Amino acid sequence: MTSASSGPAGFEHTMTVCARCGVGGPVGPGCEACTREGHSTNVVVHGNVVWTAMRASLRCRSCGFGSPLDGIVTADGVECASCGIFQRFEGAAAWTEALAFAHEVGDLAGPAQEGCFPHPSIWIEDKNPYAGVGRARTFESRTFPGVEVSAAAGFPTCERCARPLDVRFEGRSVATHCGGCDATARYATPTVDGALVGAIAPEHREGRREVTVMAAVAGAAGTTGEGVTALVCPQCGASLAPTGAASAECTYCHTVSVIPARARSKQRGVVSALTFWPDLEALARPRAARRGGARTSPHGARRQADLSHAHSHGLRGRRRLARLATARLLTMKVALLGYGRFGRALADVALAAGDEVAAFDPIVTPPPEVAAVDAEHAISGANIVILAMPIAELEASLALHARSFVPSQLVIDVGSVKIAPSVLLEKYVGARVPWAATHPLFGPTSLALGERPLRVIVCPNAQHPSAAKRAHDFYESLGCDVLVESADVHDRGMARTHALTFFLAKGVLDAFGDAPPPVFAPASFQGIVRAIESVRADAGHLFRTLQIDNPFSADARRAILDALVRLDKDIAVDAATPAANEPTPRMSIPDLGAKSPELREARALIDDVDRELVSLLERRAGLSRRAAAAKSAIGGTTFDPSREASLLEVRRAWAREAGLDEAAVTDVFDAILRLSRAIQRKD
Repeated sequence: MTSASSGPAGFEHTMTVCARCGVGGPVGPGCEACTREGHSTNVVVHGNVVWTAMRASLRCRSCGFGSPLDGIVTADGVECASCGIFQRFEGAAAWTEALAFAHEVGDLAGPAQEGCFPHPSIWIEDKNPYAGVGRARTFESRTFPGVEVSAAAGFPTCERCARPLDVRFEGRSVATHCGGCDATARYATPTVDGALVGAIAPEHREGRREVTVMAAVAGAAGTTGEGVTALVCPQCGASLAPTGAASAECTYCHTVSVIPARARSKQRGVVSALTFWPDLEALARPRAARRGGARTSPHGARRQADLSHAHSHGLRGRRRLARLATARLLTMKVALLGYGRFGRALADVALAAGDEVAAFDPIVTPPPEVAAVDAEHAISGANIVILAMPIAELEASLALHARSFVPSQLVIDVGSVKIAPSVLLEKYVGARVPWAATHPLFGPTSLALGERPLRVIVCPNAQHPSAAKRAHDFYESLGCDVLVESADVHDRGMARTHALTFFLAKGVLDAFGDAPPPVFAPASFQGIVRAIESVRADAGHLFRTLQIDNPFSADARRAILDALVRLDKDIAVDAATPAANEPTPRMSIPDLGAKSPELREARALIDDVDRELVSLLERRAGLSRRAAAAKSAIGGTTFDPSREASLLEVRRAWAREAGLDEAAVTDVFDAILRLSRAIQRKD
């Protein structure tokens, strides 16, 4: 049986497998899996699935024989292929762990130390427990309650002509096609807990017909070698020659029928085992365990450096950022449904990371290099489908396009609230396709200013536990810092921060309009001004969504309004009482505590300001790189004396207005200009 797991998205990998059965193993004169003499062949694996060759068997309680299973059997009872005793099957509950084990082997099998599907940033090194699989041995075996499992790397091949199969995921089925003999088949995906996406196995073949098993006289045509069974075509009744394979084609009517384990060839008491292929998603557990503590691989570190460099240069000029020439740097196709301000910004981030982007928007026409003819063309072949639209449009879009999503994809939204989108994703996408609710905490303005780090919140869901990991890995590959929390926790936190900031900013604007603040407004008010400017520049249109679609925003607004009303009453009460030497409790603002000495507080605040200055210098360096690229495009030079003289004069004027020493401020900006020139010359 064959299974596949989602590996790093967009992966293309060449593996060496047996030219007959598709199982990978040590290079040698014969294949351990199919026991045939033959040669190996190279298979290129496209997409985001990790195929695993898997064998499973039940240990018979009567005769002790390891009776092979023809797939992921979930029935209560199984018949022994040797003695024929029908017995209770207790291995159904073990499939979650058995499939996780098979996923590990398929992902991490050698001969390379980093396994078949190296991760761009998780460097497993000598911690790979399966590096010997494919190098010293073909299979890794393990016993679980009620079932014995062996697993190997590989790729599914046609049973008739041994050609690698073309595989598509269609709803809850896997469709296969052989380009050699044109054979087709569909396999229903069994329902088990865990990350299973699909399986190619006789047990799960849709519309399958089993051969007719009949008693026979020893030596008669069609007997299985022991004279106990004859195989008969279920369509025309002709005898079928036993081959030990999982199916047989009638030479008269050409009907293909499945041969169950109990009827397969018996020679010296051994029933031939079948290889079936499961399809799983997310990181294999040994890689996931290394996510937090493992050092980044040299290739992953280099990619992060390139991402940082691209971001600093400004993403719009980096659409053709060269992809790093290494097999560890994985790319993917990203489908963007929606190309508004945030959709455009996210497309730039993905393009700068070296990914392919296909975007569609019914209102805005994306640029030619990313534009898709329609939503279906954007979705087709994508690894990640991003719903980059206001929540008011999300349900209509899902109702229209959800049927085009396939199980190998990951569907995510990017809205500022998470409970409502999660409900819609569960309704329209459900258990069929992995999905996760996400909230990037950045926007077009913050990207243009070079603000770093880019932060994202990912919300897991019970239907697809591993989808959050895939979303985490996707955003991490873009250079983002990722926090995982529930949709409920997210919306509660955003009600007290994001939504409340918009609410207060709108209140100040409604009360005082667009009138500029006084020239000598105190620093405390300048903080409010900056918050209002940030809200208006980055996402002012989000006001209604944040206030109405977040179920906790009303409570946050009520809490702040109640507090302000109480405070206003307290001020009125204090104003009516004689002045006191000390402020009453109603009028005091809690300080940092008696145990925080003034000097320590001042130094801590200075450290905060200096850290912000360094962050601003980093952002300025990124803008300098953008300016250098623009100069280069028009044939300009790095050093522009007149521009620098004008710049310094303006900064001196700012220093005078702020009451600072002009010469000292000029020295500071002289140093900054030297840094900018050095950066531009280096680039």
